[in-house]
Amino acid sequence: MQRVADNIAAFGGDPDKITLTYKGKPLFRGAIMNPGSAVPTDPVDSIKAQAIYDAVVQGVGCAGKADTLQCLRKAEYQKLLTSMNSVPAILSFNALALSYLPRPDGKFLVSSPEDFAASGQLTQIPFIIGDQKDEGTLFGLFTSNISTSDDFKDYLKTLYFTNTNPQIVDQFVGDAVFAMSRRAVLNITAGLQPGVKHWSYLSQYDRGTPVLGTFHGSDLIQAFYGIKDNFAASAIVNYFLNFAYNLDPTDASGGTRATEGEKSSSTGPTGRPASR
Repeated sequence: MQRVADNIAAFGGDPDKITLTYKGKPLFRGAIMNPGSAVPTDPVDSIKAQAIYDAVVQGVGCAGKADTLQCLRKAEYQKLLTSMNSVPAILSFNALALSYLPRPDGKFLVSSPEDFAASGQLTQIPFIIGDQKDEGTLFGLFTSNISTSDDFKDYLKTLYFTNTNPQIVDQFVGDAVFAMSRRAVLNITAGLQPGVKHWSYLSQYDRGTPVLGTFHGSDLIQAFYGIKDNFAASAIVNYFLNFAYNLDPTDASGGTRATEGEKSSSTGPTGRPASR
């Protein structure tokens, strides 16, 4: 970020208006998180993290070495890459129980994201945070062999909640609100940063699409990949541009017109009120 701030003026940018998208004076003044959440992560020395590391070590041929980390550092690139890609990825049965995450080590990353947010250490900047209505459908395509409630409970306990008990998993299964991490971030920041503006949205422009609906990543298709222009695409772009320029998605004074004249109480791209 410092490099961006130091050089953006040479490319016609404004170093005082840097906005992060996709998380003294800070190097950026706002953030757009789409989709946005605070995914809880186990520590770097957790059972799951160690199992992934051991699998990579085994695949490279470093198992049994006195210093497995140093062995990995000296491994051939292609062999290391192949081994790292051999563990479950996002489009697999494990889905969002990701193998590779920024795991807390107590030093560089001091805690899991939701704990860090609750500690009050988040930079106090305006942000937009939102989700797609059907975030999970894309990943559900790879878990079709889960056919009963017990299968689902076992799946969650094995891959997501390894240190919990069946009763907690039962409560999770009964919870219909799968955007809870986004809401948790909003609740935390509303309490700790009452003077900072935040906006949230829930997109459902593709709700008629069979099986997938408004799936994870569909907002990128709408906003950045030049599909046929429609209200959802233009609204997303304009709200984001307004925010980048004015730190307010409904303030069109920077030149965008689709949202001109709207205020924070107006409806967002989904037709639902934008909230702070």
